[in-house]
Amino acid sequence: MSAEEHERRKFVRIFFPADEKVMSTVVFPNENNKTISANVMNLSEEGVCLVLLRQSPGDNNALKIYKGDRLLLNDIVGITPEIKIARQELQVKWVIDNLYFNHMEIGCHMMNVPDSVRSRIRQVISSREK
Repeated sequence: MSAEEHERRKFVRIFFPADEKVMSTVVFPNENNKTISANVMNLSEEGVCLVLLRQSPGDNNALKIYKGDRLLLNDIVGITPEIKIARQELQVKWVIDNLYFNHMEIGCHMMNVPDSVRSRIRQVISSREK
């Protein structure tokens, strides 16, 4: 099977190295609008993978995140050219929360992405492909 046959994603995705510190602010409406910072691992026109510190299972304030949850992406900073995002609705598609790691990954679909945001994401991807 070729790489093209194996790829199921509709849009090109860009990956950000950890040392680049591309960050986001995310609001969790199901958790009393708790706001946290998360690293952005990758980004496409309709998707984003967020990485956040895993919270200890015994912590009563630990976030509970499940497939299907809705979140709000308040911003993404650290990208050039800059992408302005304001309260972009996300739907959680998958969660990786392995007890052996100090972080968890959340794969999200961006709902109803404005054309202006799509355009800026395409610009970032184009600038990085060179």
